Amino acid sequence: MSNPLEPEVKTNPQGDPITSVEPEQKTNPQGDPITSAAPIKVGGSSKDPHEGAKKQRVVTPEYMFFEAPRKREFITGSEAAKEAVRRSNVDFSVAYPITPQSETMQLIGVLYGEGYVKEYYRGEEEYGVMSAIAGGSRAGVRCFTATAGPGTLRGIEPIASWPGHRLPAVAMFTCRVVNAPLAIQPDNIEISYLL
Repeated sequence: MSNPLEPEVKTNPQGDPITSVEPEQKTNPQGDPITSAAPIKVGGSSKDPHEGAKKQRVVTPEYMFFEAPRKREFITGSEAAKEAVRRSNVDFSVAYPITPQSETMQLIGVLYGEGYVKEYYRGEEEYGVMSAIAGGSRAGVRCFTATAGPGTLRGIEPIASWPGHRLPAVAMFTCRVVNAPLAIQPDNIEISYLL
């Protein structure tokens, strides 16, 4: 006779007890679940289309080097930045459009629409954008921005304050001609200012 106060032990067809092998659920500072493997899909599609966007996977370097599935494909630098932002669980992204960075931030806007980025704004100018990134970082928010050429130079003062204040921020600096001759061709003069 079984005791009604004892929990029922489930068994497999051979009669062995089934024990749970699921580890304790860990969360990141924002409260999102962290998993070490892709979620197992059972049956049809989930009710929440953004469910996958709310999860972050942590993997070991050994997995990335030796076990991770690989697929060759051609992507642009903007698409690579989009994928990096998607995987990095960004909370806040702000930028002011300037060619050639405009495509990158348009793709980040797509991520915002899919639920991968929590807040997404277009700034009024580069100085304000870089100051907003500094403010978000001070508040403990994971931030991303992108700029190019003249925009880098216009935002250089707030950018220079980031390391002095120990502010973690991710920025993509696409290179273009700063001035004379005015063009959008690749150049690296603004990067020399950053260095």
